[in-house]
Amino acid sequence: WARALKIDLASREFFGDAHHEAWQVLSQHRIGVQARANHAVTDSISPLGDNCTWYQILQRVSRANFSKASAGAEVRDDIKSKRLSHSDSLPPSQQPRSSEMLALESAFLRGFAETQRAVMLRAIRAELADEREANGEAATS
Repeated sequence: WARALKIDLASREFFGDAHHEAWQVLSQHRIGVQARANHAVTDSISPLGDNCTWYQILQRVSRANFSKASAGAEVRDDIKSKRLSHSDSLPPSQQPRSSEMLALESAFLRGFAETQRAVMLRAIRAELADEREANGEAATS
């Protein structure tokens, strides 16, 4: 994540401290996950709005990344229905074992699992097609 966001952790004095590194990835000024989520065009009416909560970040990332091709409609609809305002998303973001946060995390994990399954199935199908072609068999599917 840090590398993809152009955040240099390896040269920092806290390198190796997983919690400190995670905090930097989340909160780095202008380039961290929170800063990027704050400026998401589709969710932002005012550029001077509140900082996104962890709940909002996870919900936005989930909604943006689980496409029709990778995750089922049930998971996509579940994630979409879990959108909360900034003030409503604060308690789930701050309370350990919040049922709302656990439900969103569960939906995220289902979406991730379905997406990984779709990726793996495409790779298996491509490999089988390559094997058939190499063996001179007609491709079917």
